Amino acid sequence: SPVRVHTPAAARRALRFGGVTMSVVPLLTLLIAPLRSAARAASLMTDDVTYYDATVGVPQVSRDSAQKNVIQAFITAAPDCSWVRDSTPPIVGPDGIAFTWTFSGTHTGPLSDGTKATGKKFSFKGATLIRLKGDKIAYQGDYYDAYGFLKQLGLAS
Repeated sequence: SPVRVHTPAAARRALRFGGVTMSVVPLLTLLIAPLRSAARAASLMTDDVTYYDATVGVPQVSRDSAQKNVIQAFITAAPDCSWVRDSTPPIVGPDGIAFTWTFSGTHTGPLSDGTKATGKKFSFKGATLIRLKGDKIAYQGDYYDAYGFLKQLGLAS
């Protein structure tokens, strides 16, 4: 079953991997949870973060772009969205994290390109690669079947 990491106690803990202290638990707690605050999620990123999302297709370079064009775009399109880390433990290195997840929700708001809500539920699996600079995300790549996601919404055939 999925592992949900929402606990305040977990958010206060820092884990030690590869001789480098990284705030892995706070990152995963804020990233892998029901997404309610784009600003809070973006606060984990460096000012010059590069964020690649399969649906957006174009890397977003800057915290503001990542917040507006990826994080807030998904929250607006599916306010009930949930991003849940799968039970497979994350892979953690001295300056990076990789993990798998399931993203789900209901398309009740417009997509960032103005496409109107379809009202359809969706659920898909993906993987995230994160590179850290200190305790902040310098690169995040979210990889998944974007075509399959759009098919679930009835926006691709």
